[in-house]
Amino acid sequence: MAKLQELYRLQQLDRKISRIEEELDSRDLLAEQEEVKIEIAELKDKLAANKEKEKELNKKLKNKEFDDSRLETQLNEYQEQLYDGENNVKELEQLQKKINEIKKQQSQLEDEILDLMIELEEVEANQAEIKQDLEDYQLKLNKLQKSYKEEQSELSIELEEVKQKKESLSEAIGDDLMAEYQKLKEKKHGLAVVELQDGYCMGCRVGLPAKLIEDVRRGNQIFKCERCGRILYWTDNE
Repeated sequence: MAKLQELYRLQQLDRKISRIEEELDSRDLLAEQEEVKIEIAELKDKLAANKEKEKELNKKLKNKEFDDSRLETQLNEYQEQLYDGENNVKELEQLQKKINEIKKQQSQLEDEILDLMIELEEVEANQAEIKQDLEDYQLKLNKLQKSYKEEQSELSIELEEVKQKKESLSEAIGDDLMAEYQKLKEKKHGLAVVELQDGYCMGCRVGLPAKLIEDVRRGNQIFKCERCGRILYWTDNE
């Protein structure tokens, strides 16, 4: 009976080992990390595109401001000529016409400069938002990676402890019974030892003969289900 109890406990350890190994191989946390990495990559692309747009706008703004400065210089020159008293009426009219044209160009340039400045402000605000999102996602990724490493470490330690317990039990059970258990385990999808409850084998759910039930209850030796061939185990609550 003691050997059977140990065998039943060993099977529980085996199932625990399988569960831990499944958790160690689980891709859920890694999948979540990959999703965050994709978000980070997309944000970096957005940030790069936004910076390029900012660069282009600054270049346009600089050119417009240069044009405005050039027009202002021309305007000052024409205004000086207009009031220096050295021009006839026709020349004065031409100068005034040029001055009016420059002022018109300046007005248009000022509107364009204002539009560029507004657009540049929007781009800079968008850039700040992208940077904040990028920082948030990076923090999220760092936390996920830390949690993953901690969980993997804890599971690895737990797995080693369970394996050591299994090794000790295996030695106590003996080679012959372990070989039989291992063979059944492989054949029966990891379930070699099953409980006997209310006269039924919990492996295949088939009712068992009264004599077999009594033999299992006594626990003098190993008995198997007549249908599925699994080792039957009598529990205290039976």
